[in-house]
Amino acid sequence: MTTRPQPTHGVSMQDLRLIGVDDDGGHLLLASVDGARFRVPLDESLRAAARRDRPRLGQLQIEIEGGMRPRDVQAMVRAGMSADEVAERSGWTVEKVHKYEGPILAEREYVAGLGRAVRLRQRGGSGPSTTLGQRVADRLTARGVEADSIEWDAWRREGPEWTVAVNFSAGGRVRQGTWAFDVASRSLHAKDDEARWLSEDEPAATPVPREAPVYDVEADGGLDAAGRRSRADDPVDLVTAMRERSGGPVPPRVPPSRVGAGGCPALGRCRAVAPRRPRRHR
Repeated sequence: MTTRPQPTHGVSMQDLRLIGVDDDGGHLLLASVDGARFRVPLDESLRAAARRDRPRLGQLQIEIEGGMRPRDVQAMVRAGMSADEVAERSGWTVEKVHKYEGPILAEREYVAGLGRAVRLRQRGGSGPSTTLGQRVADRLTARGVEADSIEWDAWRREGPEWTVAVNFSAGGRVRQGTWAFDVASRSLHAKDDEARWLSEDEPAATPVPREAPVYDVEADGGLDAAGRRSRADDPVDLVTAMRERSGGPVPPRVPPSRVGAGGCPALGRCRAVAPRRPRRHR
């Protein structure tokens, strides 16, 4: 190499020439025209410069300066952040963010399309299936939402699971429904009430419980008949039943709680009656 001072941005620079490799194998040895010696580490940035690998050199320069790497910026875009939000957090300009966000935005759009194409099962497994996108469109149309206002998106933050989202305007404000989406299995489930309303099956018809019959006092025999009906499980008094049928006088009914041993009223006296013997016919 020849020495040739070069003004760069007002600073005079001196050329150095390569004179060898250090004994440790990790440094290059350089010398100036006046015999001064220098060494420079043989690191990845120097190798990239020798290969003229400009993209890699740019990334290494960012790391050396302590800034964010492009893949860190792309991770923020993949997580759903806008270019303005990424620029504010990373210290980059919005124009610089735009240079790296293109592939990630395409990835998000592709995953959102996969989520919309997932086929939803009908309740009970009967009837034709439909896609998530079609069912959401049908539900929103029934709600009076303009089809042009429906926007789909997808993002991934931590782990392999993506979030698929639909945004729409209803009731004077922007609403959003989100689903957790497994790309590998093409399965998803609603994460909020809006998504459940938009994608889940209509509830199955359930039988209406029968109401208890209303007792008509006049038509069904008066209050006494109602009382007798409520005591349907009480023991049957044969004597009383026979007298009721014959039209004879009916003795007052003694509540079961006031009947003592042997069928006598607990507070009254009981007279033992010997059973009658059957007559013999001559």
